[in-house]
Amino acid sequence: MGNHAEGFYSVRLGQEELIVLLGILRASTIPGLGENPLGDMSEEMVKVALGAGERSLRARGLIAVDMGESKIKVDPLTLALIGTCVYPQYTISLTVLEKNGALDAAYYHGRDGFLVEHSFPEAGINGFRTAENSRQMEERLINRLKLNESPEPPGKPLRIPLSGMEEARELAAKGERGALERTIKKKGMKQDDARKVTSIFEDSNRSIFLLRVDYGSGQEETRGTGLALLEQDTGYWLMTGSEDNTEIFIMEPVSGEHAKASVREFITASGNR
Repeated sequence: MGNHAEGFYSVRLGQEELIVLLGILRASTIPGLGENPLGDMSEEMVKVALGAGERSLRARGLIAVDMGESKIKVDPLTLALIGTCVYPQYTISLTVLEKNGALDAAYYHGRDGFLVEHSFPEAGINGFRTAENSRQMEERLINRLKLNESPEPPGKPLRIPLSGMEEARELAAKGERGALERTIKKKGMKQDDARKVTSIFEDSNRSIFLLRVDYGSGQEETRGTGLALLEQDTGYWLMTGSEDNTEIFIMEPVSGEHAKASVREFITASGNR
């Protein structure tokens, strides 16, 4: 069964256990697992892995087989946690890049006031956590970022030509100053401003990226947006989408208090959509 602590409810699942549960829910994957969660296993190895996963779930009491009705019953809490990740109304992905190259990632899936955190505490282990209401989980996400109370750093707002927050995240993850500078200069940014932007990325101790997808009934109704915080010794730089141009992001210096308020507004808006 899942664990209950301090108002939170959680369960940890091995990769094989999770794939078995996804199969029960008629899903092949969820965000964060990739298109082929079991990698390049042979068909025989997949059968062995899934068999082991099913036995482990039964031993833990997370599933039970009703032989009379030939049905598999899933522990209600586990079903609610995984089911929300499989069929969410919105998803928030969090990526934190440290200057030393360390990376922290998690996904937050919301549905009908229920918000589930999917994290990766160890290799091959998936952690799922929720609370009695989505506000508790939203605060948990904010606290996870460990934003400080620094003042606003010196500088002026900059308009950055990028096709999406994903592009900024990928360039930051590669840590290639030249690639970022070439990309935004090629899209029309002045050389001095392009150098300023790349120096901000390079001098940041942490780069925090939040990407949100609100799912509609079809591809045309599905919407995505993003927010980034670049944490420096002198304060934060906030990146958000421009209201007048989807190909432009605004980078502006903000205080720690402003940064936290912006993250809270971004997350709360997700839950209200």
